[in-house]
Amino acid sequence: MTENTIVNFTDTRTGWQRAFYAFLAEKEQRSGSHRTVEGYSRMLQDFFGRSGKQPDNDSPNRRGVG
Repeated sequence: MTENTIVNFTDTRTGWQRAFYAFLAEKEQRSGSHRTVEGYSRMLQDFFGRSGKQPDNDSPNRRGVG
């Protein structure tokens, strides 16, 4: 059986990146589906990538939330 890794975890990641990877790992554990994790990963990377900022440097109000 071949094991695919979506991301490589290192200790150099920021707090939000570690939380992102932990979220994806939990999704995979609960769903048992690699495809589900890939979908969540793409969605979140697209969402955070649009602002060009780290999530902890962004404001919820800028996105029209709150």
